[in-house]
Amino acid sequence: MSSNVAATSSSVIDAPTLESDLLPFAEIQSAVACYPKKTNSLVMASIRSVMKPRLTSSQSNEWNSSTLTGSGLPFELSFTTCDSEFRCTLEPGCSGSSGLQRINYASQIVRNAPSAANDTYLQADVLDTLCEMSKCSKQLTYGAWIGLRHNGEDEHRKIYLELGQESAHRFKSWLSTNSISCFENCGVKARPRMVGVTPSTDTLEVYYRLSAVRLRHFPQLFDEITNGEASFIKNIRNTIESAYGYPITDKLPGGVHGLSMSVNVQSSRIVAMTLYFIARSVWGSDAGIRRNYLALTQGQQDNTMYAAVSRNVSKRTNANTHHGMLGLTVTKNGSLHWGIGIRPIGITNTG
Repeated sequence: MSSNVAATSSSVIDAPTLESDLLPFAEIQSAVACYPKKTNSLVMASIRSVMKPRLTSSQSNEWNSSTLTGSGLPFELSFTTCDSEFRCTLEPGCSGSSGLQRINYASQIVRNAPSAANDTYLQADVLDTLCEMSKCSKQLTYGAWIGLRHNGEDEHRKIYLELGQESAHRFKSWLSTNSISCFENCGVKARPRMVGVTPSTDTLEVYYRLSAVRLRHFPQLFDEITNGEASFIKNIRNTIESAYGYPITDKLPGGVHGLSMSVNVQSSRIVAMTLYFIARSVWGSDAGIRRNYLALTQGQQDNTMYAAVSRNVSKRTNANTHHGMLGLTVTKNGSLHWGIGIRPIGITNTG
């Protein structure tokens, strides 16, 4: 894949004079500074570009009103053991933006990604169709988020589109028309809540909310990825139990879970699935989450980077956690990878 990172620098905005005095943004800068210098420089250029409306706003709630994280911070870092690339999610626009405005702004951002000019695999009409589908909902909570992924050379931008009640119904019909699984007969209530589109790849990711997931649902839930292999299902179960630290006999602890499927648009095949848990429902406080995640992923990709970024929450023992979702990704080739999200906390704020 060709590199076009030079285009990133041209999108850097002239940030306001007070940028260094914005504590939340300073915490974001501090976290990104843990990455290699080249990645740090390129990533911060893109973050400033996406967050221009907030950085130039005079509103007092720009950094605590987002629906992306528990504290309202419009930014979250994520890590996965499948690779060591930089990943983050941002809420575009400003605090007063409507869902429709965010969809329009976010779609423009992903279309203008540095790598998109030379490496666009997803047809433009697919993105157009999904954006219009998301807009048809009468009520949107956030509208759209932006995902950035960077390997030090190439950057990929992903748009996460909210699926409200009306758009979810239309989306399921679209999946069926394109011969993509809708989880209609998986034995558990599954409603599509969001779809992620990366124009520079040939895949999209569909996110579902699940209720009352039980072990007996696993064969149907993961059938598209495991082809019904009992040993594969057993490996998934054992891996989840290793995270909890005790055997699971029936219902998964935590009540509500999420499930995403990554679909190759060209073949309509599911290439990976991720089961999501609320991290604090598995390990409690930030201190417990960090300790257990580091132990679970010892020696694997991104473990060292996660350790550096999360070190300032290592002593936080209250229930108000900086960690978000914990995910277990299952790939078509049988490999399993853990991932986790965390909103940064600066060295001046350890509470």
